Amino acid sequence: MRLGEKEPRYMSYFLEVDSKRNKKNIGPPGLEDWENARTLVKFLTIFYMVTLRFFGSLHVTSNAFFNELIYMHTNLLQLSKNKDSVLSGMTMNMMLKFEKYWGYEVNQNFLLYVSNVLDPRLKLKYVKFCFSDLYDYEKAQLLTNKVKDTLVSLYEFYLKIDEVVDKNRHK
Repeated sequence: MRLGEKEPRYMSYFLEVDSKRNKKNIGPPGLEDWENARTLVKFLTIFYMVTLRFFGSLHVTSNAFFNELIYMHTNLLQLSKNKDSVLSGMTMNMMLKFEKYWGYEVNQNFLLYVSNVLDPRLKLKYVKFCFSDLYDYEKAQLLTNKVKDTLVSLYEFYLKIDEVVDKNRHK
């Protein structure tokens, strides 16, 4: 609004006819447009922060993956309950995408969770705690067991390799 008062060229832009469409440009952003922009910024901030943590790092981020996934899921759940229909609508659409890629056991790479179990600060209890914060008891238990099974199968795989190496070393 103030820009229109201070800068006459700003308002004249909206009076011009767009040569490609042969129509006048849509008027300047109103209060509702600015509110929608603020809402969009709230929504996109979640993804911006996660992106910065992953791609702004020069070290391995596999141990941070789980925390960022939980951060994103928790914030999406919170925003989906927002009274603002624009924000909750965007969030619900994103939750559907999130569930598509991370909500089902078949779509998940449980090796990414194993890195948290191997982190001395976190362990399996932390993974279980986070799952139980996001899901009902059965699903949290199922996902925790899948992480544990992945860890055990990884251990057994490397144990077999170690046995083969020992066998070849003693020949």
